[in-house]
Amino acid sequence: MKLFKRLILILLSFIGLFILTVLVAKLYNYLFRSPRGQDAVYQHRMLEIGGIPQYIQIRGQARNNPVVLVLHGGPASPMSYYAYHWQDKLEDQYTFVNWDQRGAGRTYYASPIEDQEVTTDNILKDLDEIIEIIRLETRQDKVILLGHSWGTLVGNLYVRQHPEKIDRLIAIGQVVNKEGEMIAVQEAIRLANLANDFETVDEIETRRQKVVDEELTIQNILALRQATSKYLPSGRNMSLAERLWMGLASPDAGLDDYRFFFKMMTDLESVSSHMTDLVQTMGQVDFLTENTYFHVPYYIIQGEEDWVTPTPYAQAYAELISGPDVEFIQIKHAGHSPFLDKVGDDFLQTLEHVLSK
Repeated sequence: MKLFKRLILILLSFIGLFILTVLVAKLYNYLFRSPRGQDAVYQHRMLEIGGIPQYIQIRGQARNNPVVLVLHGGPASPMSYYAYHWQDKLEDQYTFVNWDQRGAGRTYYASPIEDQEVTTDNILKDLDEIIEIIRLETRQDKVILLGHSWGTLVGNLYVRQHPEKIDRLIAIGQVVNKEGEMIAVQEAIRLANLANDFETVDEIETRRQKVVDEELTIQNILALRQATSKYLPSGRNMSLAERLWMGLASPDAGLDDYRFFFKMMTDLESVSSHMTDLVQTMGQVDFLTENTYFHVPYYIIQGEEDWVTPTPYAQAYAELISGPDVEFIQIKHAGHSPFLDKVGDDFLQTLEHVLSK
């Protein structure tokens, strides 16, 4: 009995020490990696957008700096809680606005999910409302759109509708169409055949067929990517432990951020059940067949080893785009999320380059 009590005491001591370490790290990042100064803007706001409360986070060292509105990927993969990790080095020159879209992050918990009507059309309308608020509050005519993965799709569609409100579009991990997924499949099968791993080839083929034959779902897409990931490179990624620590130590992460991350890990089916329209959009859109002239500068940043939105396919799309300025930039050794890869300095230099053009 005494031994059991001692073990419980030791366990509680470790838990207490871990919590204390997390709190110290959060405080450090709040003090040294968050906007400071008389002109700084650092806000967590719940705005009534599209008839429901939606969460935005604003970080920047000067209120009159150009505004970069970040469109997260996924769908439903908010970036606001770890934005400090890569944005803080650019906040002297730019003000970043991160937005948790319908059905994602803090917005997911801000109202009953059944009332959020998570559709692509509604997200585009929400985006327009947010941009109008930014333009009014900052007295800036245009904002910079920065999209990642799913966010590149949203940004592309929005710029077609309202080019007069956008200074430039920066796409990280450019979505082109559903065939991009099949290009990754073909490469994975090629590599598995070279390794004589015919079992994995069969597994990939089976999961590919489910994506083709059944209604497109996040679960089927992720199952296919899990099978192909055995052979496809993914960049110099942060480990899962490093990503978890980055989130835990975030000065901006709140209870709902942690809740949503845990829900995505343990109950993806529940979250994705409200994303049907978004996933269908991903399956239907084909930017290769759309007008490829844009009235705003368009910059595509790709990790060399991005096989989620395959870099060769994104480059082929970039070569079709015309407009005031178009540039395709590939970052060596990076994957689908270069802002989280261990090539952070290369990514930041690339991003600063396209922001300052």
